[in-house]
Amino acid sequence: MAKKVFLSPSDHGVGQNKCLHSGCYEDKHTRPIAEVCAKHLKNSGIEVMIGTASQSLSKRCQDSDTFGAELHVPIHTNAWSNPELRYLMFMFYADNAKYRKVFNTVAPELEAVYPGNEKSVFAVRTDLTEVSWPKALTMYCELGFHTNQRDCDEFIHNPEVVGK
Repeated sequence: MAKKVFLSPSDHGVGQNKCLHSGCYEDKHTRPIAEVCAKHLKNSGIEVMIGTASQSLSKRCQDSDTFGAELHVPIHTNAWSNPELRYLMFMFYADNAKYRKVFNTVAPELEAVYPGNEKSVFAVRTDLTEVSWPKALTMYCELGFHTNQRDCDEFIHNPEVVGK
């Protein structure tokens, strides 16, 4: 298990990637998830750093590297024109044993609290800055859809459950 984790909640900007809840947008619900996650990781003896709001992705990656993170975790929610679409997706630099170990450790924990018994998706995405840049292993999380009513009502706005 990693001893240093860098959490990078969404930072698209105020009012961007609007959620189905009034006055909500992606950054507004991913930061509380990161804060709860950090609390639980710290209680487990893991050092945690959370990316500062209004930073560029490259600055967040530099901060993660300077911190010496062993695991870099961008935290996002997804959007789609189909309001019925739902899943948890974890994106990695490669499909190999070290990334599968991270996926197999984290995915079942989130699947257990994600409403509807949906399974997680493992995806390789080398084109994302926060996947390809950090020296640490990266697990880029898409935690449901802010365009799906069930995900909004029962999941992404419950940071204590999701973050833990």
